[in-house]
Amino acid sequence: MTFPWAQHYDPGVLSRWAGHHFLARLLLQAAEQSPQAPALVFFGRTTTYGELNTQTAGLASALQKLGLAPGERLGIFLPNCPNW
Repeated sequence: MTFPWAQHYDPGVLSRWAGHHFLARLLLQAAEQSPQAPALVFFGRTTTYGELNTQTAGLASALQKLGLAPGERLGIFLPNCPNW
């Protein structure tokens, strides 16, 4: 895979890239290893990795119930903030 933004990364960063599920794996790993560690801080509210994992799993479940199958793509156009 080629990523146009890769030229701006420090050396060795892309060696950890493991495909299109990379972010999901990192979130799960962080939630398992440090569920109480802060993942997001937004307007003074902290969301832990455990909470973030629970929220993303809930979203995935809801999308599957609406008919989205594993491997299908979904575009989400919302403001760039944790609430969305």
